[in-house]
Amino acid sequence: MSHLTITGFATRSHHTPLPNKSKFKAGFYIKQGIDQTLKSPDMYMRENTNGRDGFVFYKDFSNDIGKSNGKDVNRLRVATDASGNVLTAFPEKSK
Repeated sequence: MSHLTITGFATRSHHTPLPNKSKFKAGFYIKQGIDQTLKSPDMYMRENTNGRDGFVFYKDFSNDIGKSNGKDVNRLRVATDASGNVLTAFPEKSK
């Protein structure tokens, strides 16, 4: 994959009203976090799931970046399409 882009990625939902959805902490710069995740030598990636084209990238940050199920979490998950365009990103619990 030679090109990844975060241009035009919507970052409007730090605090989604939907229940059981992870939320970024106020002050966490989502675009910067995505960029760090995609370029970091310590990130890892895998193919997307359920037959969807693209890839999923993961990076564990040293500090908490959000909440998932009411608990602080430090991992960012970024999904891209096969062309490298970011589809979604959200904080999640480290495995």
